[in-house]
Amino acid sequence: MRNFEARASEPSAGQTLLETVIGAMLTAQAAPQSEYDKLHKTMLAIARDDKICSRLITDPGVGPVVAIRFKTAVDEPRRI
Repeated sequence: MRNFEARASEPSAGQTLLETVIGAMLTAQAAPQSEYDKLHKTMLAIARDDKICSRLITDPGVGPVVAIRFKTAVDEPRRI
């Protein structure tokens, strides 16, 4: 992401108004990603601490959110 930020800022170098606008846009873009990263880390910790979820996340394409949602949706896992 740092490379993108540097490249996005290059054309506006020395132009105060553009620097301000691009800086604000880059800051706005970074905030949701930062919050997502925190949430994903928390969900991954929850899934790893759970016996069933930790097994589910070993399957390709199954992340912590899918594993947790699957576990809560299936009332009796032995049936599957």
